[in-house]
Formats: sequence, C-alpha cells, structure tokens
Amino acid sequence: MSAVFRRDFRAFFTSMTGFVFISVFLIIMNAFFVLYNILSASAVLTPVFATMLLIILFTVPILTMRVFSEEYKQGTDKLLFTAPVRPKDIVLGKFFACMGVFALTLAFTFLWVLIVAAFGTPIRAEVLGNYISVFCLAGVFVAVGMFVSSLTENQLIAAAGAYGAFFALYVLNIAAASLGESMPTWVTRAFTFLSVFSRYDTVSSGLLAFDDLVFFISACAMFLFFCALVLRRKRVGAVSAVAAGLAFAAFIGINIFAGSVTERLSLKADLTRDKIYALSDETGDILRDMHYPATIYMLASETDTREFTASTGLNFPEFLGQYVFLSGGNVRLEYLDAQISADVSGRFGVGDVTQGDIVVEGPRRNKHIPSSSYFQTETDYAAGIGTITGYTIEQELTGALLYVGAEIVPGAVFTTGHGEASTDVYSLSIYADMFAKNGFAAESRSIAVSGIPDGTDVVVIAAPQTDFSEEELSVLDGFALRGGSVVYLAAEERPERLMAWLASRGIQLGDFRVFDDVQRVSSSEYVVPAVQPHEMFASSMDTGILPLLAFPRGLTTDGDDTGVSPLLTTSGSSYGRALSSENTSPARAEDDLSGPFTVGAVSAYGGGEGSSLLVLPLSLSHDVMLSELVYLNTRLSGDTVRWLTPTGAASGLVIPAKALTSAVMNITGLPAIIISAALVFALPAAVFLSGLIFWLKRRRL
Repeated sequence: MSAVFRRDFRAFFTSMTGFVFISVFLIIMNAFFVLYNILSASAVLTPVFATMLLIILFTVPILTMRVFSEEYKQGTDKLLFTAPVRPKDIVLGKFFACMGVFALTLAFTFLWVLIVAAFGTPIRAEVLGNYISVFCLAGVFVAVGMFVSSLTENQLIAAAGAYGAFFALYVLNIAAASLGESMPTWVTRAFTFLSVFSRYDTVSSGLLAFDDLVFFISACAMFLFFCALVLRRKRVGAVSAVAAGLAFAAFIGINIFAGSVTERLSLKADLTRDKIYALSDETGDILRDMHYPATIYMLASETDTREFTASTGLNFPEFLGQYVFLSGGNVRLEYLDAQISADVSGRFGVGDVTQGDIVVEGPRRNKHIPSSSYFQTETDYAAGIGTITGYTIEQELTGALLYVGAEIVPGAVFTTGHGEASTDVYSLSIYADMFAKNGFAAESRSIAVSGIPDGTDVVVIAAPQTDFSEEELSVLDGFALRGGSVVYLAAEERPERLMAWLASRGIQLGDFRVFDDVQRVSSSEYVVPAVQPHEMFASSMDTGILPLLAFPRGLTTDGDDTGVSPLLTTSGSSYGRALSSENTSPARAEDDLSGPFTVGAVSAYGGGEGSSLLVLPLSLSHDVMLSELVYLNTRLSGDTVRWLTPTGAASGLVIPAKALTSAVMNITGLPAIIISAALVFALPAAVFLSGLIFWLKRRRL
C-alpha cells in the first residue's frame, strides 16, 4: 500500500493535476473567505466552510478522474495486477494519495485561522469541527470518484460520471426536503438518512454528532470496497454481487446502530460560540427534577420543522429532542400539523395558533408559544430587512414547562398614568416579556384607578415623569406590608413624593447622573459598572461578560444599615454631574462630583416578610440594551426576575437569550486590501506557476 501511495502522490505533482487542483480550490475558497470574513469583518468561519461543500463537489473529480482511468488507458494496470499487491492495498494507496493532496490543499486554508486570530478571536471548537467534517466529506466524495474512475478508461467519462453521482446525491437531498408531503414518511426518512448534504449541513451549522461522523466514514469505506471488487473482477474475472449487497447492508446496519446510540447517549458536540444547540445547565436541572408529565406539540409536520432549520439556522428537531432526552420521559414531543388538524385552538384553549407555533400541555394548564417569539431580531427599517440576532426559544419553552405545572401563578404590574417607560417595543417590552416567560401574569395598569390586584407579587415603576399621589403611595405601602416587592427603574425624573418614599426605605435618588473616563464603552456616557456580590446575581458573577449603562442615575444609601445592599457601583474614575447642569460636554468639569458611586441597590426596609425594594438604572433593562446580547444586561435583568419570583411558583428561572451576533474581526483599509489580494491572486498564482515551471523542466529532461 505504501508503494502505491508514494507512486500516486508523486504522480499528482509530476503532472499538473495536483497544482491545478490546489490553485482552482484556493482561488474559489479564498474569494469566499474575503467575501464572508474580510469584507464583512466577521471572525466566524462557519459560512465559508459551508460553501466549501459545493466547491469540493466540483473540484474532487479533477483529483479522481485519472486514478484508475489513466492506469487502464496506459496499460499500467496490468503491472499493478501482476504485482504482489492485493486489490484493497491498491485502492487504499490511491485513496490516501488523493486525500494527501486534499490535506495539503486544506492546509493552505489554515491561513484563514491565522488571519482571524491576528485581527479577532476564532472559535476554536467550531474551527476544529468544521475541519473534521470537511475532511470526512471529502473522503466520501473521493471514494465515490475513485469508484467511478475504476469503471472506465476514459478520464472525461470518469469526471462526468463523478459529477453525475454527486448530482444524484444532491437530488436525493432535495427530494428529502421538498417531496416530504407527497411521499410516505418512511421514504422521506430514508432519503434524509442517506443524504450526505443534510448531514454536512448539520455539522456546518455547529452541531457535530457521532452518527454523522460514522456515516461519512462508513460511506467512504463502502465505496472503497466497491472499488476493490471492481479490481478483483479485472484481475480474476469474477466478482460476487453478494459481497456488494452485504457491504451495503452492513453500511445501513452500522448507521442505524450509530443513530440509535447517538440519540440514546446524546453523543453530540455543540461547536457554536454561545452553545445555541445545548440546553443550559439550569434547564437541564429543571427537566431532571420534573415530577409531572408534559407534552410539547410542534404545530407543523416533521418535514416542515426540518425546513425551519434551513431558514433559521436552528436545528429544531435536535433542539426539541433534548427536552425529551433530559426529562427522562416526562416530556413528550409530538408533531401536529396545524393546517391539517382541525380545531387546534379549541383543543388546547390557547387562542389563535398558526403553523410553526408550539403548544405545551401540562397537568394544570396549557401554554401557547408563537413562532415570532423564538428569536430576537434586529430590523433595518431603511432596507426593510430583519436579521436574527439571538435565540430566545429556550427561555420560552423552559418557562412554559414550568408554567403548565406550577402550583401558583405570580403576578406583576407595570404602573401607568405618570409617563412611565412603557412595555411597548423600544422601551421595556423585553423586560416585561421576561416576567411572562418566567410564569408571571404580567400586565400594565394605573394603580390610581384600579389599585394593585390580589395575587400581585411585583410592581415595576419605570422612570415616572409625574409624581405619585399620597393615595397611590398608600396603596404601595399596603402592598409592601403584604410582602410585595417594588422595582424602581431610575432615569432623570424627579418626582418629589415618590423620591421621599424611596428614601424612607433607605435608598435616595441622587440629583446627578454618572459618567466614567475609564470604565466605559465608546464614550464616558456609557458606563461599565461593577456587579457587587449578592445572591440575586450569583449566576452572573463569573461569566467574563460586562454590563453597560447609559447615563446611570447616582444613588445615596444608608451604608450603616444592613438592610440596604449595593448591587451596581462605578469605579473611582467615575464622576457625577448635576441633573440641572447646562454643561453638555461629556468631559469632566471642575464642579463634577468624584466617584465611586452606587447606581443600583436593594433594600428590605418598610415592608412585610419577603418584601424588597430594588432601585436600578432604567438603561439596565431597556430594550436598546437588552437587544445587545454581547453585554451582561440580559443576564442581570433576568436575575432580578428570578430573585423576585415567590416560593411555590415556577423555579424563578430566566434563561438568557443566546446570541448569534458574529464575533468581529478588526480588519479594514490597506491591510484588508493587501491580504485579500494575496489570498485570491498571489497565492493561487504562485502555486500554479511553481507547478508549471516544475512540469516544463521535467518535459525538457
């Protein structure tokens, strides 16, 4: 085998075949790297690896078309057959020679990783997983191409046959995706099972599964075995069709077994930056501790659900299957086509539903999750384009599972009537939604008109522009004495009676806003505070992510009283400026106050058992900040909801949204131009010219 490997590997570079293959591959793939990464300033390499699938499909026949066809045409196959080398050794030697050329080609693409590392931060697990999957996929295509080449002595026919085989595999993938409704379920599943492309799509989207690797390796082995059978026929004049059938049966059996083991043991690795496919540890704990049954109804056919994967980037069957696996059988998953099944809304009593929604059915109540709430999006209104920036479906689904089995449903009221920040979009809609996702019955109401209803556990007052009346403050007093908690989100408002009410509980709103010259982002108005140790924020202390506040309001607290604890503080480089100041410059002025300051605090003053007062910056939980998933604001805001959830309700868990925001690469201007030109033009040209010079020298000899 080693002699065949050395002979064939050398042959690729004594002719122009190897140099042409490497040059063509590098021109195309480096162009895509420039487009996806350099011009887009993205440090995520997954899109360029996903494109590599089609490039491999079109370039591999250049490698494989001459592997056996050239031997037949020149008559050197007889030397091989009379040599003391077994057919399998011939096949393996040639296969490893082809893969050696591909590995050498792939080694050039490691320049991408070096460039990303120089100007950004590559996701190591994602890069490693993509290289493994690309190499495995190339092995399958090389094996198929070699099998086709073993059937003919014409190189063009061998190349055309390889393209035909690859096209057939591609059609199989399309048939599995588009004809699912018109074919029996078992046929659709068989097509999906045999599809190389759908398995590679799973890997390229960031999920590396054991059964996919087994599929690539076993498919490669099967086609190499077919090659060996063809060579045996040419050597001894006979070949067993039974052997080919047994090989295919073994391929099917091995992959069925691998799929079963993968699902049973969950042998899958999430390679994405924010672990978007893996459920959080908190969700895992809840599922393992569930003591009641629940059913997740996906209101779509299984085929349509797979199509959601292609359009959204989230592997829905895999994601939902984890709930079933981790619950130990307490959670069931069923697909229910809302377009076919009549009266879905009436069956569950959840109002109007649409195709693609989810309904969770539990022992005490049901919960409807609209498909519009699966994702966090960012809209470019000028272009009319919405972009998915994160996944919130785990928040929704875990919260729904808690809600359908919870003994009590807590209540939250967002006050209105004083010009407060509303729960509408671009205000506090995401924060209000966190309460709903955590099992709260959340509503907006004027307590001056209708008071605070029984069953309310939390009242949120968000930067009121006019003052509260004495009657309203009396309602708040009664609410606090019953054990209710108040969250006050501060901006630049100055309601005197309400400020006095807060001060009587140990937290006074300062008449200044805070800037910071050092602990900041972009400019001194955007302050990065320190999160102080407190049980409320225990899960967010060691994440390595920073919170961000815009113009935070300074607070004054009674430091001698243990009933008041600071939650967020600024650094010694911060400074405070009076709200009444006419100075609009962010630069520090002589009459500014010197930090550090407290900008968030919690008090147990003046209420009944379990009552708390939280005073936090409005910008901590504002939609603008919570839309930026790269900051800690989402986790901290969720922590406040979790901490405020009463005992006996859902566990008080809020799962942070998982960001899809790409890691950025800081490369612009002249460096970007030079690197792009070197990758797309200089490097492929150098490889091709080196091969041409070497080939011409050999011809003169």
